[in-house]
Amino acid sequence: MPATREGIQTALAGVRDDIAEMIPDRQMTRIEPVECPGLSKFGVYSIKHLSPYKPILHYIGYAEGEPAFVLDEDPETFLKMAAADTVLLSSAADAAAYGAAFVTVTRPLTRLTYIVGSAADVRFRPRLSEEEQQQRDAFRAKYGATITPPTAEVDGSAFRVVVYLVVEQALRRLVLHISKAGTVDADSEVLETGLPLVVGT
Repeated sequence: MPATREGIQTALAGVRDDIAEMIPDRQMTRIEPVECPGLSKFGVYSIKHLSPYKPILHYIGYAEGEPAFVLDEDPETFLKMAAADTVLLSSAADAAAYGAAFVTVTRPLTRLTYIVGSAADVRFRPRLSEEEQQQRDAFRAKYGATITPPTAEVDGSAFRVVVYLVVEQALRRLVLHISKAGTVDADSEVLETGLPLVVGT
């Protein structure tokens, strides 16, 4: 059964009343599904409230008749949702998409943080100085063949997923060890810092 605003509002009541209050406002609050393969019961949704000062973004796990899981910036709650579900990841492609969803919804929201699928996706500032242009060009030459969309490979009875992530002015590589049941262990490596990138959320 598809999610409804009424159902989502009910699931959030008592869990996060501040988010629940945003849900009925169809003009100012947008609700979109987030692709997350492997889940059989819950769906993952983004909730974006167009506040006149600054958009407010949340991510939730929703299943009809169940209390919602508020997932933003909270990997542990994401894993609790997965444990309450019956997750089955049957392919590397599904594991890559599951890992991308995990990173997207649990990433820091108070700092500009985004997944990149190529060196061209890294958002350099406009009007760079000559030195910064050289830094940008060197970065693209170094990582042009390295940065890819989230990828996964079979690793024994689980999957190894690699995700490239920009956090403000740094590039990170995340390696997620994901079981077929959806548990995640994450390792993070900082590849570059001090890049002349767009900052701010």
